[in-house]
Amino acid sequence: MIEEEIKKIRDAESRALQRIQEAERISKEVVEEGKRKIMEEIEERRKKLVEEIEKWKRSADADGKLQGEKILEEYREKVKKIEKIGEDRIKEVAQEIITEIFR
Repeated sequence: MIEEEIKKIRDAESRALQRIQEAERISKEVVEEGKRKIMEEIEERRKKLVEEIEKWKRSADADGKLQGEKILEEYREKVKKIEKIGEDRIKEVAQEIITEIFR
């Protein structure tokens, strides 16, 4: 009779241990699944961020080219004005020289 009770207790302990082990296994699976989902979400956010940065970069490149073209055009206009001033000054000096010669 005592042996039967001991056997029942051991069986109950064994079943309890099995339930504990199963619960541990399930909780590990849940944790691993949670980690996987978090990593997927992080990767998705990273991809979106990289895409946004690429858009900003392309936009900045386009803006930079436009600014570069604008600066170049302004430079060319200034060069033309300077050349015009130079030509006008040459004409003015030439006129002064001619006037001096013919006096």
